[in-house]
Formats: sequence, C-alpha cells, structure tokens
Amino acid sequence: SADGQWLAYDSDRNGYADIWKQPLAGGPAEQVTRGPNHKFVNDWSPDGREIVFHSIREGGHRDVLVVSADGTRTEVVASSAGEEQHASWGPDGNTILYDSSKPPDGKTPALTNVWEAYIVTRARPGAPWGTPRQLTTHGSSDPKMSPNGRLIAYCVAGQLRIIKPDGTGEQVVVDVRAGADQPEPAYPVWSRDSQTIYYKAYDRDRHSSI
Repeated sequence: SADGQWLAYDSDRNGYADIWKQPLAGGPAEQVTRGPNHKFVNDWSPDGREIVFHSIREGGHRDVLVVSADGTRTEVVASSAGEEQHASWGPDGNTILYDSSKPPDGKTPALTNVWEAYIVTRARPGAPWGTPRQLTTHGSSDPKMSPNGRLIAYCVAGQLRIIKPDGTGEQVVVDVRAGADQPEPAYPVWSRDSQTIYYKAYDRDRHSSI
C-alpha cells in the first residue's frame, strides 16, 4: 500500500485463489475476498482503501474488479467477452488502466491474441465506472501511469514505450532491436518522482533481471 503499512497478495490456501493482506510490521494475514472464481491482486488504490484485481469468471474469461480493503464491497470495473487483466490505478484514485484482448474467435487462444491498453474513470469513489477508452493500437502489456499523472508506461514487441493519458505522444524509451544483446523489457514500474522507469527484462534464454 502507498503508506507502506500493508502487503496485498493472492493465495489459493483455501482452494480458490483469493486476495489477502498482511501488515508489514507483522501480524496475521487477513482475507479480503471470498467465494468461487480465482482472483489475482493487481494494485492498491493511492489512498489504500481499495484494491484492483482481475478474476477468472464464469466462462473462463478474466474481468477487472475493485474490492474495498476491508472486503465489504466489490464492484466490476471492466467486463467483456474478451480478457481484461494487468490493471493499475492512476494517481487520482478514480482512474484505472488495464490490458484487454479481443473475444476468442474460435481459432486463436484468448491469451495469445493482441492486447491493447484501456483507461476507465469514475467521478469519485463509489460512483459508477464509465465506458473504457482504448489507448494503444499496436499492442500493450502491463500499463502503469506515472505518479504525476502525465504519462503511461507499457511494454510491447520488445520495447518499453510511453504514451499520454489522452492517447497521444507515444514514444519508444527502450528498444530491443533484432540481434541486439539487450534484454527485452516487461512489467514497468515508475519511481515516485515520475523521473525513472524500472522494469523487468528477459534475455534470450529467458533469464530475468531488473
């Protein structure tokens, strides 16, 4: 969590994967979600009161949902016939980014389809989520908004890219060219001052580094 007091994680210790939270100072873990369907934690809200996650729902597709940190309230953020996952919060606490794929066509497995980044907002906590808006057109993986809200980092096709929240200004920050010995970027994370992007990278043998 942003205040550094809690760690959220998912565990199938009770059968289905559910979201749990643990005090970093020590103490017992607390179960946040319950019930059928696997649930996988994605990100804490900036105020620490909510957790965005994706769940494998009826029919086997993934949807993005939000649960209050005390587990008393759950709401759907984005649901379609396709797949939604890799969700993260914007700094205002009323914006969520996520990746979505096209619905299965009966020929291509859903998780191998092209993923694109989407953004969805609400007027205030507790208000309904609006209609998602597509940000990228050439693929996306794990979009993250900078703490100052000005840029979104994501990875695709061996590149680390940035784009503005209105979908303009797309730039390549790290480019792994064919034959280059540079590890391929994935899973970007912003520094708190919005000046640095950390990312996990994989070499040709799939060994990873930060």
